[in-house]
Amino acid sequence: MKVSIRTGMRSGDPVNPLDTALKEVKALGYDGIELQLHPRYPYVVTVPWGGQGIWASESVTPEQRASIRESAQRHGVEVATLSSDWAWTYAQGNLKLSQWDRGVELLRADVDLAADLGAGAMLMHVGESRGTMDEVRSIVRRVVEHGERRGVRIGFEAGIFARTGLGGLPELIAPGFVEYERRAVHLATHPAELRDIRDKWAAGRTTCALFDTGRFVRNLERAYRLIWDDYSAGRPPHQLFVTEGPPP
Repeated sequence: MKVSIRTGMRSGDPVNPLDTALKEVKALGYDGIELQLHPRYPYVVTVPWGGQGIWASESVTPEQRASIRESAQRHGVEVATLSSDWAWTYAQGNLKLSQWDRGVELLRADVDLAADLGAGAMLMHVGESRGTMDEVRSIVRRVVEHGERRGVRIGFEAGIFARTGLGGLPELIAPGFVEYERRAVHLATHPAELRDIRDKWAAGRTTCALFDTGRFVRNLERAYRLIWDDYSAGRPPHQLFVTEGPPP
C-alpha cells in the first residue's frame, strides 16, 4: 500500500514551484501527493497574498510541467491525484450552477495538468453553487468526457450535495466549524428536532436513488451489456455513460 499527502505549489521557485514540497514529502516518508490547487495555499495569515503559489492550471507553463515531472522522478514521489480546491472560491463569486461554463474550462485545464504530471485521477466539486441536479450532471459530464480523452479518472465529492441544496437536509448545512458545533449541541439537547431530522432522512430513503435497488440493478445490467458489446466489437476499455430507460 502506498500513502500520499495533500500539498500545493510554492512561490519560491518560479521554475519548479513543487520541488520543495516534493522534497519535504519524501523526507516525511510519503510515496505520493495529492496536488491541491487553491488560491490561498500556502495559508499566509499576516500577508494574505504575499507568498502564494500557482493555483490555476492554466498558469503552469510547459517548462514548469516538465520540471515538476523530473523533480517527482528524482525524489521518488508520485503525483498521484489532483484536487480542484479553487472551486470553493469560484463558487463564492458564481452562486448559480448556470454560471459554471468558465469553471468547466478551469476544471478541464486541471485535467490536462493532471495528465501532464502523470496523475491518474482528479477530484472535483462545485463548492456551494446552487442549481439543479441536471446542471450538476452537465458540469460533471463535460469534465469526465475530457478526462476520458486524457486518461484521467474524475472523482466527484458527492458530500457537497448537502451544500448545494441537493442533499435533502439543508438544516444540517453549517457555514463553519463553530456553527457546526453549535447545531450539533443544539440537536443533542433537543431530541424532538433530532427525531424530525431522522424521520425526514428515513422517508427520503423511499425516493433516493441510492436505496433504489431495482434501479441500480437495471443500470448495472445495462453497463454490463455495454461492456460486452464493446468487447465483442474489439473496442478498448473506455468511460461508460449509462442512460435511464425502461427495464430491458
